Amino acid sequence: MLPRPHRLRRASDFREVHRRGRMAPTSLLLARVLPRPGKLIRLGFSVSGRLGNAVVRNRIRRRLQALARGNLQRLRGGVDVVIIARKGAGTASAAELTAAWCELMAKADLIRPPES
Repeated sequence: MLPRPHRLRRASDFREVHRRGRMAPTSLLLARVLPRPGKLIRLGFSVSGRLGNAVVRNRIRRRLQALARGNLQRLRGGVDVVIIARKGAGTASAAELTAAWCELMAKADLIRPPES
């Protein structure tokens, strides 16, 4: 699980990001990104019931949270992000999901530039 300050928890926060955030799609994942004041990145995950039963949805969510937790220090702050799993995310291998995650973070311009 992500550290508490880095989680989107309230439904109103999710709605605001969905309504006003810009979109960055890949084949397996979609991100909605909304800039906000502050230095933290807050992440939320959305997995539709159409992707499978509760076991499948929770597996997808856990895998995405693990990717986020492992890459949290590389992501730039000051944004709220909702990661939406798309069709195929449930059957994707770990390598495919990792590649989709990296592509998504680059498309959404969330990777922090290396410090010199």
